[in-house]
Amino acid sequence: MSEDFDPEDIEIGDYVDFGIYGKLYVVSDNGDRFWVTDRKRDRGNRNASGWSIRKAYVHGIIESYYDAKEEDTDECEECGRESKYCQCE
Repeated sequence: MSEDFDPEDIEIGDYVDFGIYGKLYVVSDNGDRFWVTDRKRDRGNRNASGWSIRKAYVHGIIESYYDAKEEDTDECEECGRESKYCQCE
């Protein structure tokens, strides 16, 4: 992990490099661990299936969730699913 990088800068939905564990989407923050998923469509879903990984394994943020949302406007802001699959309303 870079000495200049603080895992606390990571936000829910960010696409993150976890080194040996690969590049994954952060679903929730659980103290010294993140709950992560490999499914882009679940990046905003805190109930997504996935894994728990220690924050110490973070190498850096690849893509901010909010930057990606600005580019992808066909996604529900509430659940993170594509609009055509959203059942929020």
